[in-house]
Amino acid sequence: MWRRTPLGGGAAALSAILFLWWSQRLLLGGRVRWSALLPGAVATTVGLLGLRVFSRLVFSPLIATNTLAYGPIGTVLVIQSWLVGVGAVVYGGALAGRLLHGEYPRVVGALKRRR
Repeated sequence: MWRRTPLGGGAAALSAILFLWWSQRLLLGGRVRWSALLPGAVATTVGLLGLRVFSRLVFSPLIATNTLAYGPIGTVLVIQSWLVGVGAVVYGGALAGRLLHGEYPRVVGALKRRR
């Protein structure tokens, strides 16, 4: 119930960012600096929040209609599609974080030099 409050939502988002930040560091074996991993953790958290909203609007009704149309296998297929979406968000968040950390400052610097 506490997650429905703004403070609870902020705490959930912060804990997700901290978990993703730490897990990237763990999986990469400490080869990448902490500061380089933070944009990926934030991008992944934002993507997971978007997936949550999308799931509530699309996947919930889809489970109901596919269960009626195809039986239990329809539910399994929708859940499998959702899991593919989670994998794409996690991978895409890390990739977006890499682009934000490495390429964005370079592009902004080039645009400033151009003026």
